[in-house]
Amino acid sequence: MNAISYTLDVAAPCESVFALIEDESKASLWMEGVEQLLFNENEKRVGAQFIQHVREGRHVHAYSGEVIEYNPPNNYALRLGNAAFSMEIRYTLKTIEDGCSILYESSMVESNWLVALLARIFSLSTRRLLHRHMQNLKELAETGRSPVAPILT
Repeated sequence: MNAISYTLDVAAPCESVFALIEDESKASLWMEGVEQLLFNENEKRVGAQFIQHVREGRHVHAYSGEVIEYNPPNNYALRLGNAAFSMEIRYTLKTIEDGCSILYESSMVESNWLVALLARIFSLSTRRLLHRHMQNLKELAETGRSPVAPILT
């Protein structure tokens, strides 16, 4: 299992930050590579299922997901993966004096030893990508401008 946590303070209300995190139409504004996030139903709730399309290099991969916790504006958690891995991602938001503190936590369970080895090899680049995503979210929440360049296909 591979686990990551990241904490970030944002000078914006937790309601605004939560709205950016849970709105699938906003995902590509702060998560690099996300091309599409499609929910199977309109209502966000525990158990809601979705497909996330992510560009990785020259290929787009689809990952199946499910909402496992939904408590606006404080908690949002997803389970996502494919045949190679399963990942749980949790956002915990807390109001602070100057805005909102975000705790991001993820844990990944790999399907076999080769996937586990690759996850460890790429862990530094995964952490760098998470840092960029969280900084992008911060900038979007604080300024209303997306720091992510549009994907050209």
